[in-house]
Amino acid sequence: MIDLHNYVKKIRDILYDDSNIEIKASNLFELDFEFCQKILNYVDHP
Repeated sequence: MIDLHNYVKKIRDILYDDSNIEIKASNLFELDFEFCQKILNYVDHP
């Protein structure tokens, strides 16, 4: 099963790091893409 706590921690780390907004947005987008891929994989192969 997907570890949602780990994703929440990653999101928090991205939001509170010292990088600029463009880097934060890119990192959040990549994390969202990874999360969606895992969800789709989980749904396709329960």
